Amino acid sequence: MANLSTISTHWVDRFARLCYWLHETRRARLLLWVLSLFGVAALLLARPGRIENALIRDYKPSDISLSTQGTWVRVAGRLLPEKSYQTRYELGNLELRGSRFIPLSSPGLSDPLYILDKDVPGYRVGDTISLVGQVMLGEGEQPPIYLEVGLPPNVVLANFIAQVGVVALIVSIVFSALAWLVRFSNYALPVPLAETGAAGAALAKAPRFLWYGDLGKEYGDVVVREVPCDFAATVHEARFICEHPRELWKVSVRHLRSAQLLNLATQYGGLPAARILFEDERGLTRHAVFATNSTGNRDHALRVMSLIR
Repeated sequence: MANLSTISTHWVDRFARLCYWLHETRRARLLLWVLSLFGVAALLLARPGRIENALIRDYKPSDISLSTQGTWVRVAGRLLPEKSYQTRYELGNLELRGSRFIPLSSPGLSDPLYILDKDVPGYRVGDTISLVGQVMLGEGEQPPIYLEVGLPPNVVLANFIAQVGVVALIVSIVFSALAWLVRFSNYALPVPLAETGAAGAALAKAPRFLWYGDLGKEYGDVVVREVPCDFAATVHEARFICEHPRELWKVSVRHLRSAQLLNLATQYGGLPAARILFEDERGLTRHAVFATNSTGNRDHALRVMSLIR
């Protein structure tokens, strides 16, 4: 049965891999953008008003008044298209036509209730028709009170979608922030020193060297994680060289500024590693992490790099 140290190392490595995928993969970045846009769009659907404001109430046309403004109602009556009323506006010598309103008559109604001629369903003149809409107050040449035909928004569904959007937005922000923060550690996260048995198994499976960090301007500042490599040195520089394919890339170390020892979470388990700050062949200061399959290899590589001038 795996010990707790091995299990924790495994999950820390998986978390670092997830952060690398989120930050360095185009599809992952696109996914985070889609989640963010969905979250913002869903928030716009939120209906903070009470559910009662979207309920449809049965009203007689004669009961519609200023006090029912904004209420969703169902009314019945006969439309009189021959008595339709259309607003007109004068702009200089031009006369512009505005909205058209159709009177609705019903028994006991002295003044007709005007219906905005928009989204009105098909009807036959003289037949009684039932309409659902929102009571609106007119402005300018519009009738003082009129009915705009339509259905109220589904407040429950809209608020549920808004809540889902909030969750999506939070997830997007949290994972983006985590990926951005772990990026500065070169996606190399430390773990406590593994137990002797677990450490021995990890060292036996691991390559000689693993590289974490960007490859420099020569390779478009591409960032890699946990890539097997070799270590070689001359009098003037040390090099970490890609192992597969051979010499696909190499990173030169001309001057080692500092090194911090750590035990690194990898797919092989906890490995001895070092977080280094160095100058490359162009004199640019960079930082990276390398892991090894033995403390001897790590200490030897650091000693060699410290002697280069």
